[in-house]
Amino acid sequence: MAKQLLLASAFMMATLCAFAQNNTTDEGVEINGIVWATRNVDAPGTFADNPEDAGMFFQWNRKKAWNVTDEEIEGWNITAPEVIEWETANDPCPAGWRIPNYTELRTLTNTTSTWATNWNGTGVNGRVFGLAPHQIFLPAVGNRTTTGTLNAPHTLGVYWSSEPFSSPALAWIFMFVADDQDNSVWMSNTLFYRAGGFSIRCVKINPQTSINPPPTETNRTIVAFYNVLGQRLGQAPQRGIYIVVFDNGTAERRMR
Repeated sequence: MAKQLLLASAFMMATLCAFAQNNTTDEGVEINGIVWATRNVDAPGTFADNPEDAGMFFQWNRKKAWNVTDEEIEGWNITAPEVIEWETANDPCPAGWRIPNYTELRTLTNTTSTWATNWNGTGVNGRVFGLAPHQIFLPAVGNRTTTGTLNAPHTLGVYWSSEPFSSPALAWIFMFVADDQDNSVWMSNTLFYRAGGFSIRCVKINPQTSINPPPTETNRTIVAFYNVLGQRLGQAPQRGIYIVVFDNGTAERRMR
């Protein structure tokens, strides 16, 4: 009996250790030469349990994690971090991983992707990037506004880039909406602000990878309009805030 208890105890310990390791390590998936984690960041230094799990929200250059379910939360910091880069000490990715830069996220805008409703029967909406077996699923978690209010869960995915924009209030983000059109995935620097809360999907650290500056965007053609909830519009609205998406994978916010 004692031997059986000892074996059972050892099995439980091994299971717990494997679970703990599972939340801090990831095999990753290579797409276009970049190794992406298969899960979002949860608490700082850990991955979510499963690819479909939301993980947690983060403000730009802040390591504090926020939940993705409460409509309103307390203690939200409405100020924008005024630094020139996302500091390594504030990177919430697990060891061996880091927040992707503009160039890395931009490659996903040029990668085959498909909107998925109820992905793999999990009840979670999001977008699949790449071709099997080199695929990752990014759940559409929504975001928190600069006041901490929950916005557009299940229809909008917004993921941080490590790179700032020229304005101290802005930074580059990667986003997609509930739409199977090719132009429903883009990079933006004017849509949301550093004080907002977004998801993080890490990339494998590679000492040979450098952060390249965003290319100059010229000769852009408008290909789509969206409202702030990520709903596609037939044309620009007569009044209010809306999003313009261009054919080079970028977007900007406009107001009438």
